Amino acid sequence: MPKDLKLNNTKYRIKNDGTVIINNSRLPDEYQEVEYIESTGTQYIDTAFLPDSNSGLEVKSQFIDNIGTQISGSGWLENQRLNFGIANSGLSIAYGKWYSIAGVDLNAHVYKIDQNNNTVSIDNMSFDITSSYQRESNLTFYLFARNRTGDIDYNCKMRLYYCKLFDNTTLERHLIPCYRKLDKKPGLYDLVNNVFYTNQGTGDDFVAGPENDFIEGPEV
Repeated sequence: MPKDLKLNNTKYRIKNDGTVIINNSRLPDEYQEVEYIESTGTQYIDTAFLPDSNSGLEVKSQFIDNIGTQISGSGWLENQRLNFGIANSGLSIAYGKWYSIAGVDLNAHVYKIDQNNNTVSIDNMSFDITSSYQRESNLTFYLFARNRTGDIDYNCKMRLYYCKLFDNTTLERHLIPCYRKLDKKPGLYDLVNNVFYTNQGTGDDFVAGPENDFIEGPEV
């Protein structure tokens, strides 16, 4: 029995036990979706997203090292932060000021800023927003590092599983980990604007995680 085949223009993979896996890729054929991309502390991506007081986010990430401060986002002054990461000795998220939970682990977590409902959250821990946010100059939103007045600081050692950036309720970025098949270049593909973002930092490239575009389906 073949391991891969196409039926009605849908790609299937057949496992040794006969289970059929259906290709569920969201990306153009030139890209291979992966579970995550991983940084080592020198990489970053400028998403070109310019946040303001109406901005929100949803990010799933996992730190692979819990030593020191590690932040993604934009801005550093009080009331000018839109960040997430390790800060104040805990997992933290900032909409103007920091909201934190004590302690740091190496598990995957989901960070959310829901400005429309006036809340921020880390997994199931939710905080009412008690601060205001005003964008610092024209600082775009960075991943794997923080954009601080045009400089880069607090680079992260982490895995990124996805990132969504919002303007009010409008999804402006939906970033999916992948690699470009032509040259195996890892990065993030934006499903909203059809843009592929790669490392803009120094040193080695991102590490691509396992391929991740097949789901189990009924046998055919």
